[in-house]
Amino acid sequence: MRASRSDTVRWKAKAGAAPRKKAKSRGKLVEGAWQKVNGKWANTHIFPGREFDDLDAYRAAKKQRATRKKEHNARNGIHR
Repeated sequence: MRASRSDTVRWKAKAGAAPRKKAKSRGKLVEGAWQKVNGKWANTHIFPGREFDDLDAYRAAKKQRATRKKEHNARNGIHR
């Protein structure tokens, strides 16, 4: 015999269970960089452990990194 909908058990949180944590807000995302709570900008994938005071400094570092990478590839005969 099949149970009716009213007979089925609804899953409930256990008594005393901690409420779910909210996802951590990362702030504003611009050109791959996140604005931190302190107002600084960071991109942990391209520049691990480095923070930038403003977006202009971040853009300059990205441009310098691209130039350096292009020079390295040309020097080593890597074509991309």
